[in-house]
Amino acid sequence: MNSPTVRQEWSSKWPLPFVAMFGIAGVTMFPTSSGVFMQAVTGTFGWSRSQFAAAFLIQVLAGLVAIPFAGQLADRVGARKVVLWGIVPFAASLALLGLATGSIWQWWALCLLNALFVGFVSPPIWIKPVVAQFDVSRGLALSVALGGVGLSTMVWPLLAALYIGEFGWRSAYFLIAATWAVPMAILAYFLFDRSNRRVEPLQIKAERAVLRPYLVSPTFLYLCGAGGLYSCMSYGLFIQLVPIMQGNGLSLAMAATIVGIFGSSSIVGRLLIGYLLDRLPTRMLSVAVFLLPVPATLLLWQSSGSVPMAIVAAAVFGLAGGGETDILAYLAAKRFPKATFASIYGVATAVFALAASLGPLLAAALFDAWQSYVPFLLMIIPMVCVGALLIWLVPSHSVADRAGASARAEVP
Repeated sequence: MNSPTVRQEWSSKWPLPFVAMFGIAGVTMFPTSSGVFMQAVTGTFGWSRSQFAAAFLIQVLAGLVAIPFAGQLADRVGARKVVLWGIVPFAASLALLGLATGSIWQWWALCLLNALFVGFVSPPIWIKPVVAQFDVSRGLALSVALGGVGLSTMVWPLLAALYIGEFGWRSAYFLIAATWAVPMAILAYFLFDRSNRRVEPLQIKAERAVLRPYLVSPTFLYLCGAGGLYSCMSYGLFIQLVPIMQGNGLSLAMAATIVGIFGSSSIVGRLLIGYLLDRLPTRMLSVAVFLLPVPATLLLWQSSGSVPMAIVAAAVFGLAGGGETDILAYLAAKRFPKATFASIYGVATAVFALAASLGPLLAAALFDAWQSYVPFLLMIIPMVCVGALLIWLVPSHSVADRAGASARAEVP
């Protein structure tokens, strides 16, 4: 790698991945803080955890439309305009959750409203200009941007616990939304992709002509399968992690702290894997990262309320989660065209989100049936093993290139 080229990239474009990181940290506020809100909200209204967790499925079903739509919009008008349109409505819709009155249908409707604005601030929109402007150190730049997921898991549970303790859960929804939206609007306006470069209409038309072959390619299908299984496992575990810790006798504050460790280790894992992706063969590294949850699950299963074991398990889960997101985005950026990256990865993100929404619902349903999280923990191991197999089967870069070239040759 040519070091001067790397330095030149970062000296001229360094704000971009960091602003994207803070943006992505905001879009995941609802799922990453819900474990902290769960007992307070369900206790207030007498809902089951399955009813509360059903909101994730509702949000993702809406996201199946909203995220790909926003991705196509970003390819047309630029990512900067899309996020500036979306920051305030997204934050306002999140704050409205504090106005819930006890009707589960109203709660689901408020979550649906929030989901309609998620697409405008979803990860594909934030990372589109990062993919377009970074070449030599793209893995590291993506790892910084996607570090927002880890930042979210580290910050929002702690802030939610603090706000709930001081002001109650209703005000807490407004406060976490405002904590992100006010500085984010300023950062996005002044520092996010000021060039606002757009793809030429003829290039968009040519790339759209081959969009379908990419969406049905083995690369896309294996990435969606691997990412979907991992997302289902990861979000199912993460959303229930605070209740799992509390069930083992830990306080809410301690459980939220351990979730914060999950988030901080996710950032470390994301930066480490992003650095290694620019330097090591991707296949073996990817499989190793996808298998990390196996020992972490065994540790969590046997922790029996042990704080040190819970901390180690959360840290390993965080390392794996950070690396997994890097790998999926990196492979997508390498395999698919830049001109329609947001459109293609928007579809993949919608698939990941759908799978992720099923995780909390599955974990909550198993808990309601067995009054234990052990059945869900036992399911994690085969899920991540199948995910590792699928990531191994992703075609090599040269195979993907030939498939893309063949598809383009068919364009009249």
